[in-house]
Amino acid sequence: MHTIAYLRVLLAALPNSLPLVQPTQSKYKFHEFGLDEDDVEDMGLLGAVNRQLEVRLGPRTCKNDTFELKERGTGVEALADVLTRYLEEFPNNELLLKWLDDACRAAETVYSDAGQSVTEEAPRSIEAKGKTNAKTRKKPTARQKKKGAHSTSWKATNKRPDTKILTSYHDHRYRDVEELKDDRPGGSRVEPLLLLVSKPCFDLSKGDDPDCQDHKRVRCAASRKCNTTWKFPRAKQRILVHARSCGWLDIAWRNKARELVACQPEPEVSKLVATSSRRKHTSLDGNASDSDGTLDVASGSPRPKQVRLDPSQDGESGEARTTPRPPAGKPLTGFVEHGAKVLKEKGDLALTLFLVGCGVPPSVADSGFFKNFISVIQPKYNPASSTTIRDTLVPREAERVHMDLITQLRSTRNLTLSFDGGKLRRPRGIYTVTITTPSLRKSYLLDLNDTSRLDEFQEMIQNVKEIVTYMHHSTYTMEHYEDARKSLKIRTGLARIGTTRFWTYVSAAESVYNGLPAFRAIIANEELKIEIPGKNELFEKQSISTGMKFEVALLQYLAVTTPFARAIKCLESSATTASDVYAFWLAIMSRLEFLMTGSGAKKLGLSTQTMEDVRAIANQRFKELLEDGPEDIYIAAFFLDPRYRDAPILQTGNVNPLAIPPVHIRRAAATVSDPQEIAREKLVARVGRFLRGLLLREYGGKDMVDRGDILSLMELRNPLLASIPPVVAYERLKSELEAYAKPSAPFIKTLKPDQTVLGWWRKTQLDEDAHVLGALAIKIFSAVPNSMADERMMSIVTWLNSARRSGQHVQTVSDHVGIRQYYQNQVCIHSLPVSSAVGAVF
Repeated sequence: MHTIAYLRVLLAALPNSLPLVQPTQSKYKFHEFGLDEDDVEDMGLLGAVNRQLEVRLGPRTCKNDTFELKERGTGVEALADVLTRYLEEFPNNELLLKWLDDACRAAETVYSDAGQSVTEEAPRSIEAKGKTNAKTRKKPTARQKKKGAHSTSWKATNKRPDTKILTSYHDHRYRDVEELKDDRPGGSRVEPLLLLVSKPCFDLSKGDDPDCQDHKRVRCAASRKCNTTWKFPRAKQRILVHARSCGWLDIAWRNKARELVACQPEPEVSKLVATSSRRKHTSLDGNASDSDGTLDVASGSPRPKQVRLDPSQDGESGEARTTPRPPAGKPLTGFVEHGAKVLKEKGDLALTLFLVGCGVPPSVADSGFFKNFISVIQPKYNPASSTTIRDTLVPREAERVHMDLITQLRSTRNLTLSFDGGKLRRPRGIYTVTITTPSLRKSYLLDLNDTSRLDEFQEMIQNVKEIVTYMHHSTYTMEHYEDARKSLKIRTGLARIGTTRFWTYVSAAESVYNGLPAFRAIIANEELKIEIPGKNELFEKQSISTGMKFEVALLQYLAVTTPFARAIKCLESSATTASDVYAFWLAIMSRLEFLMTGSGAKKLGLSTQTMEDVRAIANQRFKELLEDGPEDIYIAAFFLDPRYRDAPILQTGNVNPLAIPPVHIRRAAATVSDPQEIAREKLVARVGRFLRGLLLREYGGKDMVDRGDILSLMELRNPLLASIPPVVAYERLKSELEAYAKPSAPFIKTLKPDQTVLGWWRKTQLDEDAHVLGALAIKIFSAVPNSMADERMMSIVTWLNSARRSGQHVQTVSDHVGIRQYYQNQVCIHSLPVSSAVGAVF
C-alpha cells in the first residue's frame, strides 16, 4: 500500500509528456474540492467523497486497472491534500486507501509511458514508512481511534437516515432577525407560510453589523442543508417555488407551498374558446366525458373541462368551476375583447408549453433571433423572459397539472405503480414513480440474450459486430454501400449493436443479411477499392464457400432468434395484458419446435448440440418466468381470457410444449380416466389456488378477514367486493370458477372484435353469478405486466437533460416531464382493443 508522501512527490514531478494546465482551466480542480450536501445526506461522508473522486478522476478501466491522468499542475497535485484530509479523519479506511493506491499507480503509469524512472524521494509504501518513521509517527487521538474502529468498511458508517426532514432549523452561519409586526390597518398581508419556510437574517461571514442592510438576507429555514438564501425583502414566488421541493422542510409545508404555487391567478387563456361544439373526451379510466370545447394547446384539438381550484373563492372548499364561453357569435374575438393582458397570458402559456414539450432550453426566449421572429408574427406580444419561464410559469403549470392528475387518479381504480432509478448529468440520483391507469397501457419487454452465446453462432456474431462497427466509422464505405442498397431496392440500412444486447444483435444480423447483395456489389467493384479489414472474403465470388457459410450462419441465427424478436415487438403493444405473455411464449415455443423437428430441422441444418442448447435455454427461461415465479398470474390470466379458455394446450396437462413429457407407468388393472379431463381439473385447481390467494389479499390477509368492520374497509380496498363477507366470497369464487371452466351462464358470451378482455369482464361482472370472479379478473387485466412505462420515462428524462442543459435541478426536470406528459395524454387517452396477434409473430 502506497503513502501520501509518495503520491505527493509523484504528482509534483509528473513528466512533461502531460500538458501543464492552469488551476482555473484544470479538469480535476482538486484545489477547489468540495462535497455535495445531498450526497453527504444520502450516502454519508465517505460515500460523497467517493462520488466526487469518481466524477473527477473517471472510471478505473485504463492501463493497470486504474484511471488515466491527463494533465499536470496544481489542479491534480491537490489530490494528495484531499486524500490526506479524509485519511486523517478516517485512518485505515479501505476505500480511501484504494483510491490512494490507484492514484499512485496512475502516476507511475505516466512515468512508465514517458520512459522516465519513478522518483525515490519518498517512501513507496506504508511498510517502508513504518520502518523509517516509526519513532516520529504521531499516535492517533482518542477521536481517531474511535472512528478508526468503525472505518474498515465505509458502508457500515454511512447508513441512510430514515428521513431528510430536519428536527432543528438553526443555521450557525446566519443570525436570525425577529420578524417585524404588520400593524397596517389594511392591505395584503404576508402569506403565513412564508414566515415558516423562510427567515430574515444576517450573513455572519460578511459581518454582524445590524445597521448594514447589505448583509441582510432571507434564508430557507433548512438552509443548513439546502444552502439557499435570497435577497431581502422576501420574493414570494421564488421562496414558494423552492419550498415546494426542498426535501429538508416539513412535508405539510411543502404541500401547502405546492397549493399556493398552483393557485396563482389563472391565465385568461383558459377562458378562450376555440369551438362552440361539445365533444366526448376519454378520461384516465377510459370512460367518456363531455368536453367544453376549449382548445388543447398541445395538439390544437378540443380538450376536456379543467377542474381547478379558484383562489378567488371563499374558504377552502375548492369548489369546481368550468371555463366560460365567449360571447355568442364571436368565437375569434378573444384578443380584441380581452386586450393586451389576454394576449400576454395566452402567449406566455403557449410559449411555455412549446419549450417544455419540444425540450427547448428556456434561454431561447432571450435570444434576439427568437424575439425578432415573434415581432414578425405578432408585434404586440412581448414574450416572457427565461427567468420568468423558469421561476414562475413552469412551476405554476407543473403544480396545476399535478393537482389535476391527483383529482383524476382519485376516481380511478386498479392503478399500476412502478419504480425506476437513474441519474442526471449534474450529477444527481433520481427515482421515478410512475402510475399507469388501466386504459394507458404501456409496452412489455422480453429479453433473451443467451442465444448470442451459442458456440455455433460465435464466429458469425463476431463478424457482424466488426462489419457493422467498421461501416459506421468509414464514411467512404458507408456512402457507397447506401448507394448500392438504394439501387438494389433494399429497404433498411445497417443497424447498430447497442446496450440492449439481444434485440440489437438480431437487428444487426438481419440488416447485414438483407444487405448482402449490396456488400457483394461494392466489394466486386474494383474501382472503389473498398477493403473491410479481414471481411472482404465473406462477400467475394472467389471465396464462395466462406461466403455461403457466413450466409447460412446468418440464416440459422435469424431463424432461432426471430421468434423472440418478433414477440418483443408485438408485446410492446399498448394493449398487452398478462394473458398475452403466456400466449406469445406459446408462439415462440411452437416455432422452435417446428425448427427442431421434421422438415423444419432438415431445412435449417442446425447441429444436434445447437438444437439441444436452444431447447435448454428456452425451457430455462420458460421455467423461470412461468413455473418458478412467486405467482401463477400468467397461466391464470391465460385461462381467464375468454379467447383461450378452451385452448388445446390447456387440455394436455403440459403448459410448456417444448418440454419433454413425463412417462407414466400404470398397473394393467388400473382404471384409465380421460387424460384431458384430468389435465383440465389440474389446471382449474392451479388457477383456483392463485385466485384464492388473490382474494385473501383483497380482504387484507388472514388477520383482517375476521374483523367486524371488514365490509366498511372493503369500500376503500375494493368496492366491487364491499357487500360480500370473506367466507361467502370464497364459496362463490369456487362455484363461479367451475361455471367459467365448463362454460355455463353467465360466462358463455364471446369476446366481440372491438371489445377488450378487461371490457368483457367489466360487463360480465355485473351479473350476480360472476361478481367475485369478475372482480378478481378486472384486477388481473387492469395490471400492466411490465415496467416499460418507467423505461420510457427515463428516456424522456435523458432527452430533456441533454448536454446543453446539464445544470438542471431534479425539480426542473420533474416539472418539464410532468407538463409535457400531461398535455400529450389529455387527447391521446384511448382504450385500445386487445387483439390476439399471436399469429402475427410468424
